[in-house]
Amino acid sequence: MVKHLHLLLYSIVLSGFLYGCGVSEEAEPIEYNLNGPIEFMIRGEIHDDILYDFFDIRVEWTKNEFNESVARFFVSSRDTINNRDIWKRYILTISRNNDWPVSGNIGVVSLAELQKRETGQFFISFNSIYREVLLDNDEDEDFFLNLDHQFTATNGNVSIISFADNKLLAEFEIIFRMDKKIHRDSIRARDEGPVENALSILGLFEIDLQQNRVQQLSSW
Repeated sequence: MVKHLHLLLYSIVLSGFLYGCGVSEEAEPIEYNLNGPIEFMIRGEIHDDILYDFFDIRVEWTKNEFNESVARFFVSSRDTINNRDIWKRYILTISRNNDWPVSGNIGVVSLAELQKRETGQFFISFNSIYREVLLDNDEDEDFFLNLDHQFTATNGNVSIISFADNKLLAEFEIIFRMDKKIHRDSIRARDEGPVENALSILGLFEIDLQQNRVQQLSSW
């Protein structure tokens, strides 16, 4: 249905403390072509542009035992840059009580509110894993960096663009709380969080409700 859809994604201002990271409202727009199930840009605690040409991307969705429609987008990449092995994985999970919406602007809700089975809004979470290892290190101790993040959406909305031919197409603009950050390297280990307004994600996704449906979602 959608082969080359152009979306102009504008940066948004994150309120609150962002470790000194923010995105100016006057930033130049970036044009994305949706060539896969999802493309988006991340700003704040993590800074990345998820484009289909540079990442392995897939989507699954299911109807779980609580009558919730749950979609999970998997994004991963692995590269060798400046003698470092760098591995990234992201998971964006979107849940809604009952069926997927066919139109409208849908806001976000907490997991507790979703579990009341009274809301038609989305519960959205985002997880990331980052691994970095220095290759061919001559020092006694190898350099490594492990970063794990857990985020929960606290504001924003998902706008349904179309629902046709068993495909759900939507734009989304979401603000997240960082629930937890786990930092491990060759020198120290520390945990951080929670931090409000730590991340923004803007993008576009499409779910093929026939081809992408599974009996049980993968964990990674």
